[in-house]
Amino acid sequence: VAIWNSRTGEQLRTWQAHDNFVALSLSPAGTHLATCAIFGSAKEVLVFDVSTGEQVEAFEYNAAVRGIVYLPSGQFIETASRDKNVYLWEA
Repeated sequence: VAIWNSRTGEQLRTWQAHDNFVALSLSPAGTHLATCAIFGSAKEVLVFDVSTGEQVEAFEYNAAVRGIVYLPSGQFIETASRDKNVYLWEA
C-alpha cells in the first residue's frame, strides 16, 4: 500500500498489507485505511492508521474476504465474504 500527495506526486508512506491484490476503503475522516486481499484464501481485514502506517486492528474470518467498505458514518466497516455473507464490524 502506498500513500501519495495528490498535489506534488510525492510518495508519503508505503507498507505491506497483504501478499496479493488488495481492496481498500478509506475512512470518511481520512484517518484509517481498511484492506483485504480479494484473491486467494486470505481471511482477514487489516486496518491501518494513515498517518503512521501502523496496523491498529485485524478482523479474521472463516472464509475469504471479497470486498470492503467503510460506512458513511465511519463507525462501521462492512465486508463481503466468500461464504456469501456480509459482515458489519465496529470501526
